[in-house]
Amino acid sequence: MKREPAAMGTSPYGDWDTMLGTLTAQLAKGPFLLGDRFTAADVLWGIALCWTTMFKLVPESPAITDYVARVAARPAAARAARIDAELAGKQAS
Repeated sequence: MKREPAAMGTSPYGDWDTMLGTLTAQLAKGPFLLGDRFTAADVLWGIALCWTTMFKLVPESPAITDYVARVAARPAAARAARIDAELAGKQAS
């Protein structure tokens, strides 16, 4: 947005490079953010990374792309995607 970054004390994620480095390092440790177990953090970050990489706000990397695919492949995510597609189809008619 071509603005000065927020002061470190007011930004919950710190600076961009630190946040992205921390995130990708954590993703490299296991299939999900907290390791082997899927948690609410994965719901939040999986959806956020799906959208932000799609709109090129976050650079794609193998760790992020693979993570987004794992989250999207979960049964509930696949069901939600099907429901969304059905609703979009009905609205387009």
